[in-house]
Amino acid sequence: MQYKPGLHLLLNIKTSSVNELSLSLSWKNFIADQISKFKLTTVGEAFHEFEGGGFTAIHGLTESHVSIHTWPEYNYCTCDIFLSNYKNENSNIVKEIGKAVVDFYKSTDFEWKEIER
Repeated sequence: MQYKPGLHLLLNIKTSSVNELSLSLSWKNFIADQISKFKLTTVGEAFHEFEGGGFTAIHGLTESHVSIHTWPEYNYCTCDIFLSNYKNENSNIVKEIGKAVVDFYKSTDFEWKEIER
C-alpha cells in the first residue's frame, strides 16, 4: 500500500459573527477544545491581534497544523487544516474540525476545498 500524507482542507468563510472574527479569545477556546476532543498534540501556537480588529493564528501540531486569518471588516476568514496520516488515518478528523469551524462561525456561505497530499 502506498503512503498518503493526509487531507489538507482549505476553507473560505463568510459570516455575520463579527465578534468571533474580531478577537482571538473565542477562537483560542474553540480550537483548544477541538484539539483536545480529537487527542491531537500542540507543539506551538502563535497569535496576532490586528489594530482595528481581526487576528491571525497558527497552531502547530505533531500531526501538522491549523491556521486562521480573519477580516471582520469584510465578514470573512480563511482557515486551513492539515493532519498527517503518519501514525493514524486522520482525514475524517480534518473534516470534523472543518465542519466545527463552519458551525463556530455560523456560516452558510463558505468554500470547502479538499486536497489529498
